[in-house]
Amino acid sequence: MIDKELHLNKAELISAIAEESELSKAKAEFALNSIMDNIKKAVTKGDSVQLIGFGTFGSGKRAARVGRN
Repeated sequence: MIDKELHLNKAELISAIAEESELSKAKAEFALNSIMDNIKKAVTKGDSVQLIGFGTFGSGKRAARVGRN
């Protein structure tokens, strides 16, 4: 089970998905990558993706700014 206060990297998330869904890590990674790719495609097209109970993904416009090194 994923704790609300726990920060996960991608490998840890894949392991958690595999364990909880009784999938292999390869299948869990494929599922996660598929989800992320579809979210990216939708946002790139200008759509917004809303996953109830998780979050909303979208793109925004920002004014150009001067970078300094």
